[in-house]
Amino acid sequence: MKEKFDVYRSKPLVIIILLFLLKPAYFSTFSMLDKLYTWGSFLCTLFLLLLVFITKRSITTPMKWTFAFYGTILISTIYHGGNVYQFMNNNFGSLAMCLLFSLWLDKSPETLIECFAVYEIYVYINLLTIIMFPDGLYNNGTYYHCWFLGYKNPQIRTILPIMCMSMIRSYWKTSRISISSWLLIICCVLTFTLNNSATSLVGIVLFLGLFFLVNKKAKELPKVVTLINGLYVSVVACIAIVLFQKQYLFTNIIQGWLNRDLTFTTRVKIWESSWELIKEKPLLGYGFLTSSDYEEIFNSKYATHPHNYYMYLTIMGGICLLAVLYIGFFNANKVLKKTSSAVHGKIILFALYSFLIMGLTESLTSTVLLYPMLILAMKSQNIVDLGFHKEVFKFRGKTVRLINRPKKNNS
Repeated sequence: MKEKFDVYRSKPLVIIILLFLLKPAYFSTFSMLDKLYTWGSFLCTLFLLLLVFITKRSITTPMKWTFAFYGTILISTIYHGGNVYQFMNNNFGSLAMCLLFSLWLDKSPETLIECFAVYEIYVYINLLTIIMFPDGLYNNGTYYHCWFLGYKNPQIRTILPIMCMSMIRSYWKTSRISISSWLLIICCVLTFTLNNSATSLVGIVLFLGLFFLVNKKAKELPKVVTLINGLYVSVVACIAIVLFQKQYLFTNIIQGWLNRDLTFTTRVKIWESSWELIKEKPLLGYGFLTSSDYEEIFNSKYATHPHNYYMYLTIMGGICLLAVLYIGFFNANKVLKKTSSAVHGKIILFALYSFLIMGLTESLTSTVLLYPMLILAMKSQNIVDLGFHKEVFKFRGKTVRLINRPKKNNS
């Protein structure tokens, strides 16, 4: 008798969806591939929406948050007569990835973790293109330093989540960082060293530094080390640097880590213009704006976004969108506090820390995997409940794993 097909345990299906939802930037230079990915991501989004509304009896908190976040931007875009098609084209991948994480982390988290390894080949291909074409593989119309995963600065927004998922899978399957994960980590560090992205180096060093400082699987983090506190710190730093221009308070970070001049001359002008925009429409923002829109607003072809994460969100969706973001971090924080003693929770927490710090001088555009990482935080207990494959041995020619599942925290 044939086994009933389980959509949530079908690895080929999940791999196909994953491949369509994350398009390597280099593929955008080929018209046919670009169209293929556009239609593919649309169909995947439609399929996942059908799963949500047809097979789910209740809409979970991560799903509600996903719809609220992208819905706020969509409403603002429609209200201000913006380009809805461009909004959808730019956000199909991220929206669908959030839904994919929400569904599979409930139904079959192990399938999602296993299949996510398909993205690791992207990291190796990207590094290979950097080595073979040190001055850039192609020009994206503004910059030459573009490789398989795009321009040098946004690459970490794709690579960091891939590395984190590899580490989570490694601990789940071997109770430690495996050789394959170590190789991926080395390739990630080498990538950001060779492409000379200061922001990326800060992000990866911050993540790895925090993780290896407290990498014991069962060690509790200090109570002050929480996601919501990290959010508060980044907001205070943003206000100090962007609004009050107190860069000297962060001299060591800015000059030593970021390798940037304390004046931030170009960015300060962009921030000032962004602040004027925000003051005109603070509640709902302007809706989704394309790179061309920002170039026109800031009168520079190099200013394709506000170069600050919170300003970028406020321009798109105003205070309403910031409130939705806070709710997402608040919900994720509640779960991560319960999983902070597990290595999985630490990996997710420190990855989100890195995104927040990088967001001080970047808008975190061109990323599909940022908000799925937030969904992963909201569902981190499901990952922790998988436990660890503690021992492996052979029995009658078959590999047998003894799984150590930690007790659920019902507090």
